[in-house]
Amino acid sequence: PDEDAPERVQTILDNLNPEQFEYWYREWKFRQNIENGNSYFNKTGYVPDPERHSPSKLMQCQRKQWYNALNAPAESESPSGIFWVGERYEEEIVMPFLSDFAASINDNNYVQNSMWVDFEVDVEDPVGSIQIRGETDPVIVDRRGNPLVVTEVKNKKSLDKFEDDPNPEPDIHHKAQIHAYMYGLSKS
Repeated sequence: PDEDAPERVQTILDNLNPEQFEYWYREWKFRQNIENGNSYFNKTGYVPDPERHSPSKLMQCQRKQWYNALNAPAESESPSGIFWVGERYEEEIVMPFLSDFAASINDNNYVQNSMWVDFEVDVEDPVGSIQIRGETDPVIVDRRGNPLVVTEVKNKKSLDKFEDDPNPEPDIHHKAQIHAYMYGLSKS
């Protein structure tokens, strides 16, 4: 028997805390961004171009957009846990479900984890046009990778909304987001 086991267990328990996880998660995302060719996500102090937009930002509160443009920190604690759960849900539940579902409809259907959109939309003066850039959630594609159906996966803090309304409607800005993705994919 290992006499130091209780002490080692206590050391592990003393050091296993949310701060340790947050540090690990930040480093993991940093490495992942580099491995996936997205090292530009690791830069600090990024302030987006006011004429460049993302589908996920359409139809949202102007104040929220203003703070986002200033790269202002959120007033609540870090949502990394929510995003982590959302990513796991998408990768471990949504992707396998969509893959099985798409193949059951036609064995030439596949699911691509995400697709990139980058397009311009003409708007009234003084701007002239705005650029929309972003990455979709999973997309059902054909064997050549052409998009068939784009999805948008959202996780909520609570399921109370579903208990009150058995047929809930997506938020208007979520509808705008998926419409922008559909438009962008139709242009590529």
